[in-house]
Amino acid sequence: MGAANVDRLEITIARSDLADVWQVTIPITYDDGASETVTFRLREGDSVPELVGATLERSEGRIAPSDLQRFAWSRWSTIATAALRRHLAGQAQVPIEHGEPLMVAVNVAMGADQPRRRPGPRSTRGPEFFRGIADRYEALVAAGELKPTQRLAQERGYNRNTMAAFVRKARAMNFLGPAKHGRTG
Repeated sequence: MGAANVDRLEITIARSDLADVWQVTIPITYDDGASETVTFRLREGDSVPELVGATLERSEGRIAPSDLQRFAWSRWSTIATAALRRHLAGQAQVPIEHGEPLMVAVNVAMGADQPRRRPGPRSTRGPEFFRGIADRYEALVAAGELKPTQRLAQERGYNRNTMAAFVRKARAMNFLGPAKHGRTG
């Protein structure tokens, strides 16, 4: 099998025979012309549909166990789940542009404007970034927060250790005073 060619992503969503279970069918065409159809059965959940089954059918040839192992189940189930969530919310399916890579298709199906990217290298974080960290850290300490680094990490979506490194860098840049061993501030 070649790479998935996302010329057109025509997702079909229909109710299954089981109560509160939806069937999401995605035909996949590969660069070498082979095609497969993956069908996910998803049960409506409180916030996220729950995967209850999946099938994979190939138009020609047989499916070997190694094909099942290499199949991108996680990516395609993400697309199926996102499509069902949009369907249940009454939103139209987002069309996939010709030749989009699979991860771009995942992000578009999930409604993201841009593909998710990792943050840039640390050198791109300028003094204003660390000034903002220092200002918020000081505000948390002034408000009596016992674990300001942990709280700041939660607010900004970073790991606690990463935020501790940011606070140390802010101290090194003289945006914060020296640390007091065993005390916040």
